[in-house]
Amino acid sequence: MSPPAPPVATRWPRVLLLVAAGVAAALHIGKVPPAMPDLRADLGLDLVGAGWVLSLIATIGAAAGTAIGAGADAVGHRRGVLLGMALLTGGSLLGSLSALAPGGAAALFAGRAVEGAGSILVAVSVPALIWRSAAPRDVRFAFGLWGAWLPLGVSAMMAASPFLLARFDWPAVWWAASAVSALVGVALAVETRGMPAGARTGWPGASVVLAVGRSPAAWTLAGSFFLYSLCFMTVLGFLPTFLTEERGLAADASSWLVGVAVLFNAIGNVLAGWLAMRGLRRWALVGIAFAAMAACAAGIFSTALPVAAGYALCLLYSVLGGLLPATVMGAAPAFAPRPQLVSSTSGMVMQGSYLGQLAGAPLVGLLASRLGWGAVPLFVAASCLTGCALALALRAQERRVERRSHPAQA
Repeated sequence: MSPPAPPVATRWPRVLLLVAAGVAAALHIGKVPPAMPDLRADLGLDLVGAGWVLSLIATIGAAAGTAIGAGADAVGHRRGVLLGMALLTGGSLLGSLSALAPGGAAALFAGRAVEGAGSILVAVSVPALIWRSAAPRDVRFAFGLWGAWLPLGVSAMMAASPFLLARFDWPAVWWAASAVSALVGVALAVETRGMPAGARTGWPGASVVLAVGRSPAAWTLAGSFFLYSLCFMTVLGFLPTFLTEERGLAADASSWLVGVAVLFNAIGNVLAGWLAMRGLRRWALVGIAFAAMAACAAGIFSTALPVAAGYALCLLYSVLGGLLPATVMGAAPAFAPRPQLVSSTSGMVMQGSYLGQLAGAPLVGLLASRLGWGAVPLFVAASCLTGCALALALRAQERRVERRSHPAQA
């Protein structure tokens, strides 16, 4: 099947519901940290078990992002996102059952695994649907909105969870996330009813994964997202510890400040869409993001600067770093080897992001413990320098895509 022609006018209600699907998926990521003390007390989890609850979604994404994307290409992107919403709803309900019986941690882990598959299905299916719902003049801004799904969802749930936990037990947080996912899934099913089927691959085999694996652009995008996640999770993940241990802030204040910084990342995502709509190239946005993150990291972890100045740099780091996710995720449909492989390419890009999330914390924890906090900005700078090299590679690949799309102008 050939892909349907892009719409003349953007279906904004559909685009916003697709973004809401991503935000709903991110709620299931943001619900765990505030509830962790109650989870550990109720289920008897040690620190290793708690770590797995936190990282299981990223682990599944790192191991199977491309394969899950290939599955979405096979069944169709609308079915993929609706199945993802159903898995998020059911997985969260399953996890909440662990509170009903002693030793119920198995249900929690099973639920997190189901949520992980659902979250990744949503993340790899939505870009193809946005691509088919937005007019060419609006598509880059639409992807700027989409890029904000993770910080918006995580921040919203981290803000709402303390109120739920103060009045109810932790399963109420799981029920709330499940209810939101169900409501968004039903609304999306109604909105996309009758939407033309996109190009499908048939049931995926090794050839689909190999086709994406042979694409230099897919590797460039995945590598860029890997380095971004490595740097972003490094700074935002360890900043509460740094602010508490080195700058003397209370733990609650440090966590709140970092939560606000994560929310600022959403501003950068929307800004990326606005700048791209005004003609700024993808490779330039990626390069600006990496250069800004490298420059800001040195001040964030400096004890010579006032705390307020270091935190201002953290907000700038989050905003300008946010230029990258929207740009990279929005590029995946344009850079896919074939229209049938949009979700497979998005899956590979997301796999790079999840690998960065998993690798960042252990690497930086080792560096900070051995060499001190001063080693952290050096690590970020080296990673960002590599990212700038990938931005230059993306420049050549972007030109090839444009020549293929507009041969008369080549």
